[in-house]
Amino acid sequence: NHLSEHGAVSSKAGKLNPKSDGQHLSVHQEHAKGAALRLSVKTNGVLGHVGCRWAYHVDRAMAFSVLLLAATLVQVSSSDVSGLGTPALQIGRDGQAWGFVLGVDRTNGTVWARSASTSAIEFVGEASDVINQCVQALPYPGGGTIFLRSGVYTLASPVVIDRSSVEIRGENSGGDLFFTSDSFYNGFRNKTATVLVAVNIDAIQIGNGEVCRTPNPQGRFFNNGTRCLVLGVSLRDLGITGMADSSDAPLPDVNYTSGAGIRVQKADTIRIDNVDVRRKEHGVMLGQVFDHFEYDHVIDVLTINNLYLGYNLYGLWETGWVSNVRIRNIFGYENQRSLIHAETKYDWLVDGVMSQADGNSGIAETDAVLYITTRQDVTIRHVTIASNLNEKGSAAVPLVYIGLGLAGSPSTGEWYRGHVKMDTLTLFGTNADAIKVVGTGFLDIRNLHAGGTGDQAFYGGPATITERCVNAAGPDTDVTVSGGFCHSHLTDIPGASREAAMYNVSKVSDVRNVSPVGLLPAPFSESQTLGVPATIGLGGSTAVPTVGTCYVVRGVDILLGVSGGTAVVVELRDGDHQLVFGGLSNLAPTAIPVGWNVCFPTFETPPTVRVGGS
Repeated sequence: NHLSEHGAVSSKAGKLNPKSDGQHLSVHQEHAKGAALRLSVKTNGVLGHVGCRWAYHVDRAMAFSVLLLAATLVQVSSSDVSGLGTPALQIGRDGQAWGFVLGVDRTNGTVWARSASTSAIEFVGEASDVINQCVQALPYPGGGTIFLRSGVYTLASPVVIDRSSVEIRGENSGGDLFFTSDSFYNGFRNKTATVLVAVNIDAIQIGNGEVCRTPNPQGRFFNNGTRCLVLGVSLRDLGITGMADSSDAPLPDVNYTSGAGIRVQKADTIRIDNVDVRRKEHGVMLGQVFDHFEYDHVIDVLTINNLYLGYNLYGLWETGWVSNVRIRNIFGYENQRSLIHAETKYDWLVDGVMSQADGNSGIAETDAVLYITTRQDVTIRHVTIASNLNEKGSAAVPLVYIGLGLAGSPSTGEWYRGHVKMDTLTLFGTNADAIKVVGTGFLDIRNLHAGGTGDQAFYGGPATITERCVNAAGPDTDVTVSGGFCHSHLTDIPGASREAAMYNVSKVSDVRNVSPVGLLPAPFSESQTLGVPATIGLGGSTAVPTVGTCYVVRGVDILLGVSGGTAVVVELRDGDHQLVFGGLSNLAPTAIPVGWNVCFPTFETPPTVRVGGS
């Protein structure tokens, strides 16, 4: 009707005679095979939405169906039904649009689904029933899109995506996380267009938890031996909450309901974009749910872009066999424990983490705001964690916990060991370590900014780090730190060295407020057998060695001299414990690189060792 009054529909053949049913404007034009076709829509008004469907027919005709929704039109009936119109959806080889458009009656919550190919209403009823019927009605092979127009969809049971090539898409997402519990800014109302309400249930389940079935029924599972994988699922522009909106007083920060916003298991090539999850036990849960063989819970090739997590018990939780993961831009606020808890296998990239006030109810190190374990490679960069764990009286929970492990087999031995690369981190506010590293493997940190320059309030609590900026707790952690700033309260204790902020770190360079000159314990470290390194620490004092002991240089290069004693034999060995110099009775002040060993195989009376930091 808007077109009839204010515009025209035309093709190269000239102006066409449109037919209108009140919502759709349809035209039909015969063209020769291979003709260049163009449809133009012209109006004098402001367009709110234009969607086109092109349907190819065997008689060489092209049928155009054009929907126009003027920006000034907000409803079509007194029942205030949301979800007008059909956007441009995927066009199949059979000439049909594959998918459904859903709307919800705001007065009673009834949901209807309109076919994108016929425009007929196919399903009407409770939200989860209608969405699940749409999932099962999508064609195979091919799949399609289920488009949820703006509104609140209250789920009685989970939405189950147990077949491949399915997209569920809403209208916009990513409301303000930070003030949803304030009295003047309550709930998700007016901030997220398409919202799924899932009270004490999972909102969306992707994958299959059943035993694999052969033959492959209706294309729902990719059957590969014992692994049943759902392929090619996409979630976009959705809001998910565990608690319905209310006009009552704002909810306490700690209120949530059981279940996950999104649960993924036995799936491959999954994409999650612009999704907001609040007040669930787990915002997103990946991988193993029960204690089964981990290969049965594989997730491979997962991308997450722009994920907003607030007021959940855990933000993103992962366990099992989940690999080849790319996460970009994850925002967390008031998640009670970890924002990311990931027991990864290999090949993860986490790029862009903004965390505020997460982890305040943590009770163990496994509740660190960022908890990452790996037996291969993980890259983490562009992270800001502004917590107030040192104000809440919480347990000693670090901001970042890295667990490094070995991969291998009894027959072939070690294959590889965990290697984590971290770059550009800003960490504030904990009564424990900023970063704690355990296990066997490597951690390289660049551009670390940990702690504040004073006790100012910051993001709701002090910015201070009570314990260490980096704690390489071992037993075989090789950690390097390059660039940045560190302020630990350990260094504020009278007589303490600034080395205390970096414990057992293999190499430190260009970190402000971390002095390369520390205290040299006397004796240097506990005695160990020849060839087994102990720790010499950073220098600036004098002590005597223990016979039959090697000391590995840690932290920074040192200047070391050995003099005095009787029948002294000194050896210098490199990082692989290969002999560089041996049989020395004394050693003039010499620069010893990080990782090298100073050994004292024998002496009758001990020499004096003088050490200074470089």
